[in-house]
Amino acid sequence: MIQKIYEDAQNHEQTQLLWSHFIRGNLMMIVEAIQKLEEAITEMHEMVRDYDFASLQEEIFFFKQVKPVLVKQYLLADWFRDIHEEHTVYAFQKERFVRKRIAKVERFFLRNKCFYAYLQRGDSHLDGRYFTRLKKGKAGKSGLFNYDPRTTCSHGLLLAKMGAYEQIRCLCLQYLSNGMRLQQEGHVDKSSGILKWTGTRTDAAELLYALYFSGAVNYGDATVQKLAAVFDNVFQTQLSTNIYRDFIDIKNRKKETAKFLNKLAVRLNEQIDERFI
Repeated sequence: MIQKIYEDAQNHEQTQLLWSHFIRGNLMMIVEAIQKLEEAITEMHEMVRDYDFASLQEEIFFFKQVKPVLVKQYLLADWFRDIHEEHTVYAFQKERFVRKRIAKVERFFLRNKCFYAYLQRGDSHLDGRYFTRLKKGKAGKSGLFNYDPRTTCSHGLLLAKMGAYEQIRCLCLQYLSNGMRLQQEGHVDKSSGILKWTGTRTDAAELLYALYFSGAVNYGDATVQKLAAVFDNVFQTQLSTNIYRDFIDIKNRKKETAKFLNKLAVRLNEQIDERFI
């Protein structure tokens, strides 16, 4: 059942579509997306509330990998709605406004730097504490993000917020790098020589993490998310949306962990041997 919920949750990944609605000023489509996400989250809670997880690993998988997918998209859509209602899309014509949004995100990550570092390193030794059902209920919010212990863990909402805030930072940085232009999908100049990544998503994640761990960019001062944002901008991908989950998938491989990187090394050596010897 959990795998089915996971597959359904993936279908709600719509960051670029939300961005497209936002820059077109289509508030109604954003509101409609929020309503659908609310329904999906409510349905997910109903399915899991009385479910007995088969193992600790399945429980952690649900709270760390499955539920945050939906909640992150909801928070992102809600951010678009708030910007639209409070400021309108034209606020993005002011660089100062955009940089303030980025600064707010940076302060959020600074306040939660320990947990953020835990995720960036791909650690899992505290997952049993962070991503399992609460032992007892808490007094607090009601409604969509309630504290029902059967559908809630201690760090799930924080993880989803980090995913949403990372995407917000990525979109804002891409926007600034595009010269303050609100580019819409389907309106890209085909003559500009766009590069498109045609490998798999995990291939890209391997390459990105290799760069990150090597310290070869900005003398090791570039974060995974910033590298992913650049990769997305250059190769027209959406790597930054779920980069940490991609890394976990790579870590969990049973045989060859760095499969793509090993393939690159083999191909390079073959070409060197054939062409230059």
